[in-house]
Amino acid sequence: MKDSISNPTSITTSIQNMNRKSKFSKIYAYEERLVRFAGEIYFFVGKLEVVHSTNYYRNQVIRSSGRAVLNYGEAQGTLTDKDFIYKLSIVVKELKESRGV
Repeated sequence: MKDSISNPTSITTSIQNMNRKSKFSKIYAYEERLVRFAGEIYFFVGKLEVVHSTNYYRNQVIRSSGRAVLNYGEAQGTLTDKDFIYKLSIVVKELKESRGV
């Protein structure tokens, strides 16, 4: 039986597979991306001019971006696929609301 450590090609293949997995895990790190999105919205809105007419929209976009993160976390704890899909649809609605404001 060959030892995989003594075979440099298998080691290279293993490293390539680990790199590929980490690259995809970064792409699909939705929770981390949603948290970053909510934080960037918060700081962006903080730079806007404080005017009475914009206060409502400022608060609304902060709430909807934050709710997307919280609802995604809630979806992670579901027991059924149907419930997971439903909660993710709420996340999508919140993100659309953040975009539309």
